[in-house]
Amino acid sequence: MRSKTAIACVAAALLCALLPALASAASPSRVYVSLGDSYTAGPLVPRPTGDPIDCGRSTNNYPALVANSIRPSVFRDVSCGSAKTTDMTEPQTGLPLGGTNPPQFNALDRGVGLVTVGIGGNDMGFGGIVGTCVELGLESLGRGQPCTEHFNRGGVDEVARRIRDVVAPRLAKVIQGIQARSPNARVVVVGDPNPVPRKPGCYPAVPIAPGDLPYLEKVARGLHEMKKRVGPANGAEFVDLFSGSIGHDICKLPPVKWYEGVVPTEPAYPAHPNIRGMQFAAREVLGVLRRPVPNDFAILGRRTTQRGRIALRLRVPYRGRFRIVATAAGGRVAYGTKRELIGRARTLWLGLRPSRAGRRLLRRRGRIPVRLKVTFDPIAAPALTRTTALGVGAGRLVLGRVGGVRSARRGRPLRLRVRARGARLRRVRIVLRNRRGRVIGRSRRFTLPRGRRRVVRVRVARRLRPGRYAFRGVARGRGGAVVREAKRILIL
Repeated sequence: MRSKTAIACVAAALLCALLPALASAASPSRVYVSLGDSYTAGPLVPRPTGDPIDCGRSTNNYPALVANSIRPSVFRDVSCGSAKTTDMTEPQTGLPLGGTNPPQFNALDRGVGLVTVGIGGNDMGFGGIVGTCVELGLESLGRGQPCTEHFNRGGVDEVARRIRDVVAPRLAKVIQGIQARSPNARVVVVGDPNPVPRKPGCYPAVPIAPGDLPYLEKVARGLHEMKKRVGPANGAEFVDLFSGSIGHDICKLPPVKWYEGVVPTEPAYPAHPNIRGMQFAAREVLGVLRRPVPNDFAILGRRTTQRGRIALRLRVPYRGRFRIVATAAGGRVAYGTKRELIGRARTLWLGLRPSRAGRRLLRRRGRIPVRLKVTFDPIAAPALTRTTALGVGAGRLVLGRVGGVRSARRGRPLRLRVRARGARLRRVRIVLRNRRGRVIGRSRRFTLPRGRRRVVRVRVARRLRPGRYAFRGVARGRGGAVVREAKRILIL
């Protein structure tokens, strides 16, 4: 008795230990990975977390707030302050406390279902631009446009050129790298806000010359427009933070202020979003993730094949998981439930085989009506469902005895007995191939009623030599189903 109790306890403990692993394995598309720089990490926003600690990740940055809402099975935030696009594939060193952040792409794998990425500001030199404008603003005592003149020497906007020629191709390469490592993931590019105040600004609280504010807003808009263009062009979705952030700039007072100035008034890094800015970004990201895409998920085609198999052609809006339930008349399950992970293809063919109960129904009735319910279930978005109905019952072509082999050696037709099972077959044709797969004989097209036997003459193009040959029959069954059958023969 004690031994049975001990065995039961051990089994229960093993089951409890395996359940989390089974749950995570059952839904690999529910893995969420966040990549990015300090505008993603949220340095000094309460409370710091992560390893290394000097990356400045916050438990209240927008990726954490999004994860709290969508509740993925696994959440990996590998964003880090001062990160550039090169830090996606290389370790990031030189952090304030001497830490090293591993390559952010290390967090990606084929099981990831959602990736948000906010990167590019440091490739543009955002910190250096702000520092230069502050320094020149103090030197000029707020007069003129010193920062604008500094970055437009010779009539060329150096920052705009950098965004166009440097940041844009690097961002495209990052998106392509994500798709290569996580081909089943939904990729979302998070844009940049507009923390720049309108004229006259608030000099000297924010020591940027009022005349330079339009130029800085132009820089912020240029980065926003570039991401808005490059993201969708490379198969990613885009989150607009620019439009909604206007009016919550660094010159406003709490609680209207979402972005801190040179001297922060709330816990946040200078010229970075505070907790309200992170909450705003999370709302915008969730708005894109939950946006319905009703016209991008459709059943484009359907057909039945030999022995009651079904082929569906689907169009999907983005990567995710889908589930198909097929039921026959009376609600009986004639096909097994199909669950599959969609990769990078926007259109795909899917095959369904009948279950044991479905095969019995097909043998007994010859043809059955089937209702298909296709559900597409992306991470963080509402499930989309489409239904369709079709009749299944292809019939079967039976190839029987072969006659006339001796006469075929002299170039005369072979005789093949054929029969139709389960359904009337149309446009039947028999083809004879040799061992190399070349067609050396074929019959005329004919119709074969259900249960009827017939002798078909297969004309050969040349005299048959001893060897292996194969008859292949192709026909059309009910509902346009394709019927195929093969029979091999040996001629001595």
